[in-house]
Amino acid sequence: MHFLLTPVGSSGDVHPYVGIGAVLRARGHQVTLLAAEPHRPVAERAGLEFGALNSAEEYHAATLDPDLWHPRRGLAKVMTLVASGLEAGWRQLEAHYRPGHTILVGHPLAFVTRCFEEKSGAPAATLHLAPSSLRTAYRVPAFPPHVDISGWPLPLKRAFWAVVDRLSVDPLIVPALNRFRAERGLAPVR
Repeated sequence: MHFLLTPVGSSGDVHPYVGIGAVLRARGHQVTLLAAEPHRPVAERAGLEFGALNSAEEYHAATLDPDLWHPRRGLAKVMTLVASGLEAGWRQLEAHYRPGHTILVGHPLAFVTRCFEEKSGAPAATLHLAPSSLRTAYRVPAFPPHVDISGWPLPLKRAFWAVVDRLSVDPLIVPALNRFRAERGLAPVR
């Protein structure tokens, strides 16, 4: 089996995928990591094939951007970077995918992986590295400034997530994502 791993982010996001890839490789599978160029050496040391999604210069410019680390502007910067990588991600997925032999393993922000899964019918899984990235209305993570809404009634917590999506997340990624999806004949999403 061939596993295409699509982490999104910095070393803290990529290294767990490399570790999983190394275990899959040790079990006899072919593994390709699709990530930013600076992650090539660690992937290759682990025996993984590698596909660059962007250059070292682009990666370093993104990670050195102060907005990426800003508590209010960070999410917008992350979504801008995710949107800017959709085309390169699609090209790499097309180049490495072999129908009937490939399984996609994507980061929760690897929207391109989900689109490719939908278009190609490829089997896929999302690998969550941080419990805080799991959407739940039951045990909700505390939000700054240490606000815990876990005690709220269930309908109110569900409404909270709907408002977060509609007002904070969707405006940052949905327009670019839906343009990308439309170019591939996929229905719009929220």
